[in-house]
Amino acid sequence: MLFVERQWLPGWALALLLAMPLFVAAPLLLSAAPGIDAAERASLHLAIAAVVAVDGLVLLLVGSMRTRVDPRGVLVTFGLPGWIRFRFEREEIRAADARRYRPFREFGGWGIRGVGAKRALNMRGSEGVELTVHRRGRDGTVMIGSQRSRELELALRLLEIPPFEGRSLDPV
Repeated sequence: MLFVERQWLPGWALALLLAMPLFVAAPLLLSAAPGIDAAERASLHLAIAAVVAVDGLVLLLVGSMRTRVDPRGVLVTFGLPGWIRFRFEREEIRAADARRYRPFREFGGWGIRGVGAKRALNMRGSEGVELTVHRRGRDGTVMIGSQRSRELELALRLLEIPPFEGRSLDPV
C-alpha cells in the first residue's frame, strides 16, 4: 500500500445529521400535552425512528471517503462498507497533479460529482489530485479530493505517473 486516507463528512454536516432527530423529537415533547391521542403519539415515534434510520444509512453509505493507492492504481470508496467504488487502473492514468480547486464553482459541490469527461470524488476541503485518465476509448479528468494531496501525488509518482505537461495549475 503506497497511500491510504479516510476522510469524514465535515463537522457541520455531521452536526446537522445528528441534530435532525432532535428537530423531529421536539413535537414528541409537545405530545405530552393534553389532547394528543395514542395514534398521534405513535406516528411521532415512527417519524423519529425513520429520521434516525435515514441518518444512520447516510453515515454508513456516504459518511466517509477512502482513497487508496497500490501498485495496481487508485481506488476511491464511499461509506464504511465501501460499496460505492471507483477504480482507476495504473494503465488508465495518464497524468496527475496536486492542486487547489473550487468545489462549488468547478463541480457543483462535494461528493460524487460530474458526468462524462470531468468528474470529482471529494468529501471536504479544496485540495486534491487531478488525474487525466483514458478509459473506454475516451479521455477525461477526475479530481480526487484529499486533505493530504501532496502525499497522494507522491504515491502516484511512485507508480511513475507523470505530472501534467504544458498546463497551468493552481498548485497546492
